[in-house]
Amino acid sequence: MVPLAPRGRGRAILWGQRVLAIPSGALLVLALPPVSAWWLGFIGAAPALVIWRSARSGRDAAVRGAFAGAGFFGLVYHWLIRHVGVFSLPMAFALGLLWAPLGWIAWRALRPPLSPARAAAALAVVPSAWVAVEFIRSWDRLAGPWGVLGASQWQVQPVLALASLGGVWALSFLLALTSTAATIAAAPDSPRLARGGALAVAALALGGAVTYGAARIPPPTVGELRVTAVQPGLIADPQERFAWQLQQTRDAAGEGTDLIVWGQRSVPYDIQAHPQIQAEIAAAARAAGAPLLVQSDILGDDGYRRAALLVAPDGV
Repeated sequence: MVPLAPRGRGRAILWGQRVLAIPSGALLVLALPPVSAWWLGFIGAAPALVIWRSARSGRDAAVRGAFAGAGFFGLVYHWLIRHVGVFSLPMAFALGLLWAPLGWIAWRALRPPLSPARAAAALAVVPSAWVAVEFIRSWDRLAGPWGVLGASQWQVQPVLALASLGGVWALSFLLALTSTAATIAAAPDSPRLARGGALAVAALALGGAVTYGAARIPPPTVGELRVTAVQPGLIADPQERFAWQLQQTRDAAGEGTDLIVWGQRSVPYDIQAHPQIQAEIAAAARAAGAPLLVQSDILGDDGYRRAALLVAPDGV
C-alpha cells in the first residue's frame, strides 16, 4: 500500500518537524571556531540524526537533511551576509541540498525499529556517508572546505593526533561515529544489545584515538620561526588598506621577526605590472628586516588569479 500524503494538521506537524531540522544543523557550528565548543563535536550531530531517523519516508528524510544543511551552512557562512544580503537565505538552502543524501542514508540506516545487526551496520555506514559528503562538498566550486567537522578538534591534542593517520577526514569519521552511537543509545526502540554495543564501539574508537595521541612521538623541533601577521580589518578603500599595511610593516622593525605575512587580497594590484608598488613593498621589507608574504591578483592568459608572492628586501 502507498501511504497517503498528510493533510491538514498532519501536514503542519510534518513541516514543523522539518523546520526543527534547521537548528539541529546550526547547533553543530558551535563546535567550530570561533565558539570552539570542541566537546560538542562528539555529540553535536546526534539531534540531526534523531530528526532524520524519525522521518516518514526516504524523501522526507532527504528534505530534513536539506533543512539541517541550510541551518549548518547558513551559520558557517554568516560572514557572507553583509556581501549577499537577502540572497544569503536561498544560498543557505542551496548549499543545504548537499546534506539531502546524508539525511536519506541516515534514515535508511537508523530508521526504527532498530536491530543489533542494523545498529552495527549504521556505525559504519553513517560516519562513512558523513565523510563522503564532507569530501565532496569541500570541492572549491561547491561549499569549499569550510566547517569540516574534524576541524572542531584543532586544539584537542590527544584526539588531533589522529589526523596524522587519515587527515581531517579521520577526525570527522570519529566524531560522526560517536554521534551515531549516541543516537542509537538514546533511541527508545533500540535493543539493549544494540545500545551497549554502540557505546562500546564508540568508547573503543575514542579510547584508541586518545591512546594513539598519547603514545605518538611528536616530530622533533628543528627550529623556530617568528612570524608577524598584518591584518588591517575592515578598511574599505584599497589604497588606504595598502598604505596601512605598509606602515604596520615598517613599524615591525626591531622586533626580530623572520617573516611578515599579509592577508588575503592584501595587494589590490598586479605586482608584476606595477613596479612602483613592488618597490614600495620591498622597501617596507628592508625597513622591517624580513621578507613579506603577500597575495596579489596576477593577470595571466586565463584571466586574473590570486597568487602568493614572497617579497624580499631586494624584490619578488
